[in-house]
Amino acid sequence: MEPEAVFTLPSVSTTMTRNLYYYQGDKLNIDETVIGTDHRVKLVGDQEITITNGASESYMLVLEGEPIQETVVSYGPFVMNTEKEIRDAFKDYQTTQFGGWPWDRPDPVNKRESGRFARHADGRVEKR
Repeated sequence: MEPEAVFTLPSVSTTMTRNLYYYQGDKLNIDETVIGTDHRVKLVGDQEITITNGASESYMLVLEGEPIQETVVSYGPFVMNTEKEIRDAFKDYQTTQFGGWPWDRPDPVNKRESGRFARHADGRVEKR
């Protein structure tokens, strides 16, 4: 957000889940509450929320969504709808490692001069 900018999140529904992650800037005012950087704020979905930026440019991430109204089962990094699907995901992972790890070390680091690039599944490399 630009310095001193004001943004309003509209009222949506009582079931809306909203989170604001404020990660860079001076300060934000959410309605009448001052928020410092490196904070997460849980916001209600059924009220209009006014966000006013401080004196410097700010960066934040707002995530919101409605419940999916389905059973959710999670275990480790896996999230599925049933325990059977979780077991199947573990089996797939143990069998294939989701396609394997093509690097010779667990923490590959690209050289600084590599710049931005994407290596696609078909082997094509896109550089920017």
